[in-house]
Amino acid sequence: MPNKPERANRRKPLSFRDRVGEITATNFMAKHIWRVMLVGVPVAIGILAFVTARPSALPGKFPSGFSDVEKREISTLAHSDALHQSFKSLTHGQFARAWRWVRTAQRQRVWAIGNQPDGQIWVHMGIEDKSQPDGYGLSARYMMKKQNGHWKITTMF
Repeated sequence: MPNKPERANRRKPLSFRDRVGEITATNFMAKHIWRVMLVGVPVAIGILAFVTARPSALPGKFPSGFSDVEKREISTLAHSDALHQSFKSLTHGQFARAWRWVRTAQRQRVWAIGNQPDGQIWVHMGIEDKSQPDGYGLSARYMMKKQNGHWKITTMF
């Protein structure tokens, strides 16, 4: 005759109802993990693209009065904004749009800069396109203002 502690350690066989519940819970977890992977993989790819696609400064046509530091700062602002737009698209599940922003961030450059009466400048960012009359396809337009010695984007069109 077995001792009481041995009886307590013995597992009671699961009923059909318990086994169905266990299978359902396993299926639910499998589906949940699949959904996490489905969203996690594109996000990881996007983050990797952000890190690897970031150039030090974008080439462009700047007026002669801009220093190299200002040129780099303006280019970096535009590049960072394109990556921000890409990340924003990713969070909304717009993968094609996010990829277009990443590609734009890699290829765009400053094509034109002009002064505004209130101390701001306008900046045209574009991608070279020989079929366009100006030689570039416009990717973004910014209004920027120098505040505390640094350029800041005030508006994006």
